Amino acid sequence: MHQGVLVRSRVAAAARFCLPLLALAGTCAFARAADPSGAPTPAKTLSYTISPDGAALAVVSGGAGVGAHAWVVAIDDGSVLALDDAPLATSEPAWDARGYLRIQVLDRARGVPEMRWIDTRTREVIDSTRDRERMRDELASSASWAALEDKKCADGHVARSVLWIKKDRRLELERTDGDAQVCSVPGIVFHELKSGAERLLVKRDMASGVCKTIARLDESALDWRVSADGRGILLLESGSDRRARVIDTGTGMLVHGPWLVDSACWIDGADGRYVGLTRSTQRIVVDTLRDREIDFGAVESEWPRMVALADGRFVVDEGARIVLRDSELAPVRTLFEHEGALVVVGN
Repeated sequence: MHQGVLVRSRVAAAARFCLPLLALAGTCAFARAADPSGAPTPAKTLSYTISPDGAALAVVSGGAGVGAHAWVVAIDDGSVLALDDAPLATSEPAWDARGYLRIQVLDRARGVPEMRWIDTRTREVIDSTRDRERMRDELASSASWAALEDKKCADGHVARSVLWIKKDRRLELERTDGDAQVCSVPGIVFHELKSGAERLLVKRDMASGVCKTIARLDESALDWRVSADGRGILLLESGSDRRARVIDTGTGMLVHGPWLVDSACWIDGADGRYVGLTRSTQRIVVDTLRDREIDFGAVESEWPRMVALADGRFVVDEGARIVLRDSELAPVRTLFEHEGALVVVGN
């Protein structure tokens, strides 16, 4: 999933439609085989997140505790800052609104969690706290504004609702309504609405209660995904050929496409500028700003997790390594590599 965007889809439809990818300020976890010390261990967790300005990659390997290791990698030159002066209390690094890296460590002297804010450019600890209430508030501030919940009722149907966490306000969906998704804008929910014989795609403002129809979904509509910023809807449709298109959530008008595809997905980052397409045996990234297609090679497996940076470059998780690619998706440098018993960061 991507940063702060909670998505729930029909299982059958999800198999036909790529899910959103790694979020710009989110974290992603996947298995690795060995501890950096060389000692045989079970698979470890690797979490990483990109700074809001796209300048740095923060990586935590080994989960939380004494065995954890953390680095900050400068995306432009691959230089590395190691953050190993204290055991990590959590395996997920994060960035605050000021661009400081926020991590949780264990205070060795007191044996209690401590939250630190680090300026990765100067390597200075800007602030720190052991106040549990403040740490809880900080963690809540970086979480999604909403939670999408399913509850199975006594009669067997599933009741769906959207909880606006901070305001403790809940939107209950009718049993005839379909998928619901949220974007990064608090209070804005997109969902399907059954109106007579029609299936509508609507945008609902939980603060004002205003509900606006974006599109009418006919039988050709297979699935849809809202962009992280809530400005676009990516529709996957059937017909004589399967196609994808992007409509504006404000006007409902076509803004990009249609493209002939087998599947489609948003590429995270860059304010929804890029769309990933699978067409026959090829993977293609569409730059909607410049109306061009970028070849991303043959289909080998699922789409890798990738983030588009504001300058047109991409950070791509290729499994054993995280790679910086240029605007044509050609490799520039390896930002992080975790292979066997060795951890190598940078080039």
